[in-house]
Amino acid sequence: MGYFTHEITGAGAINETVENMGPWLLDEVRIHLQAASAAENFITRIDGAKGHQWDVILDTIAMSALTDASYLPVRPRYGGRGDKIRITYPNANTVEYGLTIVWRSTG
Repeated sequence: MGYFTHEITGAGAINETVENMGPWLLDEVRIHLQAASAAENFITRIDGAKGHQWDVILDTIAMSALTDASYLPVRPRYGGRGDKIRITYPNANTVEYGLTIVWRSTG
């Protein structure tokens, strides 16, 4: 067991998936934009291993006029073996970003 991070940077649309983690607890998702972007949603979700019936949106942040945002669950969110963390953000203005996802292994 331990903490892990997944970090990426870029300037286009975000469609990032973290997978192959075994059972996990999601602790934090954070993004920094170099400048405020369009009024678009930054979405954190679980992509269920058993199929779309188990997919769930954990958080949606409207990024209008924001350069920093984070999703900090009140208590860590559980994902089973094979479940994935998926982050999406259209980033139509192609603003440079840094994205960090923090989770810990439970198995």
